[in-house]
Amino acid sequence: LFKKARCPQRVYVGVCWQLDPSEDCHCFQWRAKGCDSWWKTNVRTIALDYTSARGPCYARAMVQRLWQGEDYYLQIDSHTRFAPNWDDKLLIMLSKCEGKKS
Repeated sequence: LFKKARCPQRVYVGVCWQLDPSEDCHCFQWRAKGCDSWWKTNVRTIALDYTSARGPCYARAMVQRLWQGEDYYLQIDSHTRFAPNWDDKLLIMLSKCEGKKS
């Protein structure tokens, strides 16, 4: 996501981890080879005990709370793959849309 963005510093990510805190904490250590540490401030997280999880729609609603007024909002799932310069490509596509909501 960050490595394929043209301007990764303008990308902010919200993640809802649905996990077993006693067993899964080691899975969520921050590792990013070849990245500077700036990206850590661009990732916001919510951790939910899996026994409290209410499914993907609930998790998406929780992640929406992490939005802090950025100009654009894109919601994806963990299966998304990114093309090189995907951030610029999306902005170009959006600029071609008509209407006030685009």
